[in-house]
Amino acid sequence: MRILGTIFLYAFCLLQFATILVSPITTEQEILLQFKGNISIDPFNSLISWNPENTPCRDYLGVSCNSVGNVEKIVLWNTGLVGVLSSALSGLKSLRIITLFGNRFSGNIPFEYGGIDALWKINLSSNALSGSIPEFLGDLPNIRFLDLSRNEYNGNIPSALFKNCYRTRFISLAHNNLSGPIPVSVGNCSNLEGVDLSFNNLSGVLPLEICSIPKLTYLSVRSNVLSGNIRVSQCRNLDLLDLGSNMFNGPAPFEALGLPNLAYFNISWNGFEGAISEFGTCAESFEVLDVSGNALYGEIPSSINKCSSLKYLDLGFNRFNGSIPVEISDLKNLVVIRLANNSIEGTIPSEFGSIEWLEVLDLHNLELVGQIPNEIAQCQFLLELDVSRNYLEGEIPQNLDNMTHLVILDLHDNKLDGSIPLTIGNLSNMRVLDFSENILSGSIPFTLGNLNNLTQFNLSYNNLIGSVPSFQTIQKFGPSAFSHNPGLCGPPLDNPCLGGGGASTLTSRKPKLSVSAIIAIIAACLIITGVCVITIINAKARRRRRRNRTEEDETMVLESTPFASSTESNVIIGKLVLFSKTLPSKYEDWEAGTKSLLDKE
Repeated sequence: MRILGTIFLYAFCLLQFATILVSPITTEQEILLQFKGNISIDPFNSLISWNPENTPCRDYLGVSCNSVGNVEKIVLWNTGLVGVLSSALSGLKSLRIITLFGNRFSGNIPFEYGGIDALWKINLSSNALSGSIPEFLGDLPNIRFLDLSRNEYNGNIPSALFKNCYRTRFISLAHNNLSGPIPVSVGNCSNLEGVDLSFNNLSGVLPLEICSIPKLTYLSVRSNVLSGNIRVSQCRNLDLLDLGSNMFNGPAPFEALGLPNLAYFNISWNGFEGAISEFGTCAESFEVLDVSGNALYGEIPSSINKCSSLKYLDLGFNRFNGSIPVEISDLKNLVVIRLANNSIEGTIPSEFGSIEWLEVLDLHNLELVGQIPNEIAQCQFLLELDVSRNYLEGEIPQNLDNMTHLVILDLHDNKLDGSIPLTIGNLSNMRVLDFSENILSGSIPFTLGNLNNLTQFNLSYNNLIGSVPSFQTIQKFGPSAFSHNPGLCGPPLDNPCLGGGGASTLTSRKPKLSVSAIIAIIAACLIITGVCVITIINAKARRRRRRNRTEEDETMVLESTPFASSTESNVIIGKLVLFSKTLPSKYEDWEAGTKSLLDKE
């Protein structure tokens, strides 16, 4: 009996000792201080108020309490905190909201958080959490909002995550490294309004069960490797559908364009086929239509003007043909028009100039002809104008400087002629200027030196002439930016300029006389003038001699004067020989001795 009592005594003492070692934290303040203890870096001193002397509900930054004084919210976003999540938070039984996005928490969510039944919002996006998505999050009975986006999670999405999600409204696992299929159990989330699984490596098909969710309004699976056909006709309440950058194929789900609440439709960069059918009605909220990068064909329907709220239109990189519907200009709210890389022909509608808020007009690599309409310059807020790789002719409009916000102006690979407008130099925000592969002529305007923000510049393969302006703003792009303009010279080209700055080739400038030749010509003019004056004087003198001397004396004078005259007379007669081929043959001996004086270039 004594032995049995001793055993009970030892057991009791051991139990008391163990209880002391693992005694639970009893106050919420101690729980919060343990959370702070797991923070290794607090760059903005966001937790400086978290100290034992202060009251959590009143003084702790980011902490809110309910009416009975229990912590129900911890909101510390974009504070740059570095550390791991403390399991001690599981002791906050009234905790409803954890919002810690925009920090650098690493590791994973502690398993103990699965016991916080009151939790209805977890936002841990934009951290450095890693590992697998915790399955126990699917056991939280009250969870409404779960955002684990922009972390480093990998592996499959656990099917158990959607086990108990009948109250969940929004789930985002975007921007992680998740792989595998989308679980069909997502259909259990009967009250789900939004799901974002974009920017992962998910594969397989889009589950049909996802469209069985009656309240679903937001569906984004962008940038994965999902494949197969798409049926979204049952997703009747969608306002956003983003299937872009996957491997979907088959008929494009254009039936969604008739949904009454649709605002955003993006099926870009897939393998969808088919033609855009005529628009019956468009939702008043419909603003974004992006079907670029598919195998769509046919003409752009003119009934697109029924989508009067449209702001973003991208039909590029398909097989559309026909002409650009002038009815697009009826969409006065358009900000972006991209029709590039199709088989569209015809002209650029001048009516586009009436789209006041247009910022991007991308019509490159089509089959357009005609001129760039002057009316385009009425789009005062245009940031990008790209009509490269077409068959456009005529001159560059002189009034493009009216688009003072222009950043990109790409006209390369057309048949544009005439000179580069001086007014281009007024576009001080310009970063990309490409006029290459045209037939532009004239000199490079010195006003281009005002374009201080250029990052890309090209005038090659034209017929420009003269010296390249010495401004570093364009010289820094090197010889390739000016090459294949036979009439251009000067740095950075290897073709030096001569004299007035023209190219040194005979094809680009007329030959100029050298300085010595100019001096010789002036001297010759002076000599000829002198000869003429002396000849007149000699003629008058001869007439006087004829009156005063006999005929014999006159003969002596005539025969002796040329031969017996001074050196000056020899020079005079020698010059006459150069300019007269009708002199007697006895004067030809003097020609050899005097010809070298004027034998210049």
